[in-house]
Amino acid sequence: MKEQFTSGPWESFESVDSANEECRDISAVDDGGMTFICEITSNNFEANAHLIAAAPDMYEALSDLVEFFDGYQGMNFTRSKAA
Repeated sequence: MKEQFTSGPWESFESVDSANEECRDISAVDDGGMTFICEITSNNFEANAHLIAAAPDMYEALSDLVEFFDGYQGMNFTRSKAA
């Protein structure tokens, strides 16, 4: 299954929002430049931003685990593969 999100890596950058408040921007970074993903301004914005930025890497790791364990001792990951 092809992932349906902007491919990584994603990175978190310090920024300020329109009210001049500290926040974090998430952008996909590649050789062609940066693609803005989102801005995090809520409580715990720094921790949330790092978690969101790690999403493509976590997706890849979980996909590898699903592939490795699928069929192992009766395990079935049909629903995981559909997500």
